[in-house]
Amino acid sequence: MQHLIKPYLVCYTVLSSHEYIHEAQDALIPLSQELLFAARTGNPVVTQLHALSTVNREELRQQLDSDPLKMTFWINVYNAAVQIVLQQNTALYEDRPAFFTKKIITVASQPLCLDDIEHGILRRSGFRLRDGQLLKLLPTAFEKEFRVDRLDHRVHFALNYGARSCPPIDYYEDARIDDQLNIAMKSHLQGEAKQTPGTIFLPAFMDWYRSDFGGKKGMRGILQRLGLPEFEAIRFQQFDWSLFLRNYRD
Repeated sequence: MQHLIKPYLVCYTVLSSHEYIHEAQDALIPLSQELLFAARTGNPVVTQLHALSTVNREELRQQLDSDPLKMTFWINVYNAAVQIVLQQNTALYEDRPAFFTKKIITVASQPLCLDDIEHGILRRSGFRLRDGQLLKLLPTAFEKEFRVDRLDHRVHFALNYGARSCPPIDYYEDARIDDQLNIAMKSHLQGEAKQTPGTIFLPAFMDWYRSDFGGKKGMRGILQRLGLPEFEAIRFQQFDWSLFLRNYRD
């Protein structure tokens, strides 16, 4: 998948710092891809992070004017931020509630935490689960302005927050994101769902956010569309929170 990123690396590295930021404002999707590529390869990310933090808010709104564009950008930024921060300091993962609510990346002068991106923007100000309790985010003006118009349950198969049970990371493109999300969901379910006679054990996050999937009825529909057999019972697996970085899709 590296071919998706290399052209933008060439484009940006020949520019001055000021020109880079101007160019990045005209190409936020490739900037998100480059940030993710740098996170994977260990290349410096200072310039990309600066470009994200200083992009004009109006430019952000104009470029991310559809759900495919919003999902592409924010999924790439989320996954890159997790990898960058935890590779620098794995100790942050020891207190996961604090890790998910710590402001770790700035976009358009707005400091953001992982919960802001996942639950606020990508889940459209949805409930989050922590310690067995449902918590409601209080939407900020930034969140209301840039969140998706329609929640897509497939984003759960694209986000990786550093745990072993998380799906692998892909480089998302707006032109292919629908196919990429379908592939991510299908491959994760076919590879991770455990089957016993009459019962299927689905990933834990489908239980955490079962309303995103339309409840068990919606989950049955997903399984049918994927060609998985009928099951009398749906159960859910335990989530493995063991730290597992650099989990990228080949």
